[in-house]
Amino acid sequence: MIESTVALTPLHYVYLIGVIVILTVMVMRRDTPAVCIAFLFLLGLIGLGSLTGGIMTVFNAILYAGREFMEVMATIALVTALSRALKDLGSDYLMMVPMSRVMKTPSLTWWLLGLTMFLFSLFLWPSPSVALVGAIMLPLAVKAGLNPLTAAMAMNLFGHGFALSYDVVIQGAPAVSAAAAGIGATDILRQGRPLFWIMGIVTVLAAYLLNRGEMNAKGIRLSIQGDVAKGPSPQNPGAAMAMAILTPLAFTGDIVLMLAFDLKGGDATSMVSGTA
Repeated sequence: MIESTVALTPLHYVYLIGVIVILTVMVMRRDTPAVCIAFLFLLGLIGLGSLTGGIMTVFNAILYAGREFMEVMATIALVTALSRALKDLGSDYLMMVPMSRVMKTPSLTWWLLGLTMFLFSLFLWPSPSVALVGAIMLPLAVKAGLNPLTAAMAMNLFGHGFALSYDVVIQGAPAVSAAAAGIGATDILRQGRPLFWIMGIVTVLAAYLLNRGEMNAKGIRLSIQGDVAKGPSPQNPGAAMAMAILTPLAFTGDIVLMLAFDLKGGDATSMVSGTA
């Protein structure tokens, strides 16, 4: 008979209660920092057995989180800066025009919007991609007959859901989980690949099927060629077009280099951030 060597202590129970309370607060759409600080204090108080230990744990946890997430925060900052630069130049609009031309029906628009968000999120992360993809494609999707809430559902499921959980290119999210578990990010991606794909496919298919009736009921066939032609006129068309071409080429080059030199984890993240 195999005996377990893991012994649950009051520390484990407080941690579990803290996770449940934080999730409950999130479901109630309330801010969580105060709750997190309170449970950090309790964990330090119990773990170190002193009031001073509880107070120091709050500060040490902030320092630890800063060290662990600095790479992720730097990546988001650099990619957000890139997306803002593309928007200022007008390159983001030029990059979206080819996709917007085939957004003819609500159902087709839903898949195109989601897949575009998925691809951009793999290289730029979901948060910057929302500003980049949503600002241009969301109005066009609504004009194609897609409900705004349904369009937002597609963007979030494909971006913050599917792409962020898998995160095979930047590997920032898996790296955080891997560091906590003491294993490599590639191990999480390799072992969790079936889970990521099943979760992603089932979720997006369920969302589509639940909203298909509404999308088919509208059944609007709308040519948006005129809307595309009325897009913003860049102050520097040459620079806008150059960045619209060079940006996807640069990130495609990242993929080639990652495959050629077997760059993974933090190295892959550094490639994407450095390119941005």
